[in-house]
Amino acid sequence: MEALKIHWSLDKHQALEADLKGFWANDEWDITKCPLFGQQKRVSSNRYINFGCNSPTINAELKYACWQKLIKQEWSINTLWIHKRKIKNIVEWLNSVTNKGISLLENMTKDGNCHCVLIYLNIMN
Repeated sequence: MEALKIHWSLDKHQALEADLKGFWANDEWDITKCPLFGQQKRVSSNRYINFGCNSPTINAELKYACWQKLIKQEWSINTLWIHKRKIKNIVEWLNSVTNKGISLLENMTKDGNCHCVLIYLNIMN
């Protein structure tokens, strides 16, 4: 795949982060309190989605991508819970990469996929 260079800018990042408000801005999401699905009765200690990337920019991009899947109804609350482990693996992998980029969008391909998370995104579709 040929990389499509999308230049990261502070303005683009700030616009993305401005969309992440309230629940969505948190680095830890309690899926029982997701505003799209109301209060969930089932309580589990395994109910948290953690976004803990070392890069605040990449962290915001991951949260934004998950939020978009939910609001576009491509994912349900159950789908989010199922992908919890994959999200954790993505975050751990991104934190282990020695060459940490400013943004996942820096390495986006022409078909809209990011090289560094291509495998996980294909699994999560």
